[in-house]
Amino acid sequence: MEQKTGGSQNTQRITSPAELHDVMRVSSPRVWIILIVITALLIALIVVAAAKTLENTMDIKVTVQTVIAPDGAGEAAEGAQIRRLLGSVALDRMNLVNTGMTVRFSNVIGKIGMLTKNETEDAAVIEIIPDSEPVLLPDGTYDGKLVLETTTPIRFLLN
Repeated sequence: MEQKTGGSQNTQRITSPAELHDVMRVSSPRVWIILIVITALLIALIVVAAAKTLENTMDIKVTVQTVIAPDGAGEAAEGAQIRRLLGSVALDRMNLVNTGMTVRFSNVIGKIGMLTKNETEDAAVIEIIPDSEPVLLPDGTYDGKLVLETTTPIRFLLN
């Protein structure tokens, strides 16, 4: 029997399974399994790219201090102890910092409240407002991270 391929060229009727085998090519289950695995991996990659967040951070030093509230210091009564969280950033990097940015150190997460330039120490002082009160850390200096930018990997593909 002459082997023919293509639907428009083959006008003869198929009368036996052997002829059908000659005309059609059957794919093995292995090919389907490979296609399903590749599709599942692509879907998993897209889900992770949409759900995962990447952060651009800057190292900062955070100082925790207990100070006595002066007269007229907001809600604190005169002479009450209040906790201050202050960060320090080099002046040349101050242009990267804005109020409202997230700061993380130890087990504390907070936001930047006020930025003050300190020319004598060649640094900017950052007031940090903790997300939850009270801050249960002893006074001292801690290594922290200032989150400059947050993005998801899927944005790399969409932009």
